[in-house]
Formats: sequence, C-alpha cells, structure tokens
Amino acid sequence: MELNYVKEFLELASNCNFQETADTLFIAQSTLSRHIKALEADLGGQLFVRTTRNVRLSDAARRFLPYAAQLVEIEEQGMKMLSEYAKSSQGTITIGAIPSMSHYNINEILSEFMKKYSSLSLNLIEGDTMKLAQMLQDGLLDFAYIRDASGDNEMWQRFSRICIGYDYLSAVLSADHPLSSRDSISIKELRDENFSFWERNPLPIP
Repeated sequence: MELNYVKEFLELASNCNFQETADTLFIAQSTLSRHIKALEADLGGQLFVRTTRNVRLSDAARRFLPYAAQLVEIEEQGMKMLSEYAKSSQGTITIGAIPSMSHYNINEILSEFMKKYSSLSLNLIEGDTMKLAQMLQDGLLDFAYIRDASGDNEMWQRFSRICIGYDYLSAVLSADHPLSSRDSISIKELRDENFSFWERNPLPIP
C-alpha cells in the first residue's frame, strides 16, 4: 500500500470532489483517480461511491478513515524523530576565543576545519583569557584560543597547551621615566605602573 495514496485518500475524503482535490495536490484528476483505484485494489474494497451527481464515502472508507489518519500521523512522527536524531548526532564543538583571535589567522583555520568535518556544528564563545580558562576548567569548553600565562597559578598547569603564535609588547614611557633608557624591560618591573590592557580583566602580573 502506497502511503502517498493514503494521503490523497484523506484529502479526497474531506471534500469528496476529485477535481478540487487534484488541484489542491497539484496533480491531474486522472492521476488521482488512478491512485484511488490502486488503493482500493490494495484494500480489497471500494472507497468512494461515484454517481452522476456526486461522490460519497463508502462504508468501508468511513471505517478505514481513522486508520488512514493514524498511518499518516505515524509517518510524520517517525520523520520528525529521525530529523531530531540526525541533528543531535552531528555533535557540537564549543570553542572559546579572545576578542583578538582573528589577528592570528584562527578564522581561516576554523573555516577549513568545518569544511572537512561538515557534520559537526560549531559554538563559539568570546571572552577574556581568565574567563575562558575558568570555563575550560569547568568543562564548558572543548578548547580555547587564549593568551598563555606563567607564574604560580595552578590552573595553567592543568591544561595541555600548544603555542600558535607570539605577541610582543612595547612599553611607551616618558623620556624622564627611570626605565626609559633600557633596551628591554621585564613585566615584573612594571607591576606597580599604571597602564592599560585590551581586556577589562587583564592577566595578573606574576
């Protein structure tokens, strides 16, 4: 039994008009008639009583009607379930990134990754380094693009880290500053100075 023919039967049963039903289904009336006859042959009984004046449901059709509706509903539920399963089985990768990640060619890397693994979906969360590090520790991220740090913070020792680039910082000082004549300055030497970072919550200076 062809399920599409059952759907056509339900549509025809709602108005008992072959031409109107054919127009609704965007098929020829002759095609609809052929499908109904095929369905009647499968069921072994007449579904519509045709006269010169009208078309009406047979007793067999009225008995079959609720089962036909159930068949169509079951198919719709099954298709919905399969669609939801396909979406859930794709998998999602959650990535954290600092706001300036685009400067490190990360967007291109992620684009190539998604092309290769098109069944996966990508969830990108932006934040400062300390926030993303905490999310990594709490298991809320699969991995993150963050600024590396050293020092006594035990959090950094729990991560597997891969360096993808280096940043160079320049200290802009007034000419009369005690450190202005130096060729290089350590971060520790600036711990008591007033300066600004890109992020609201910069890395603590060890």
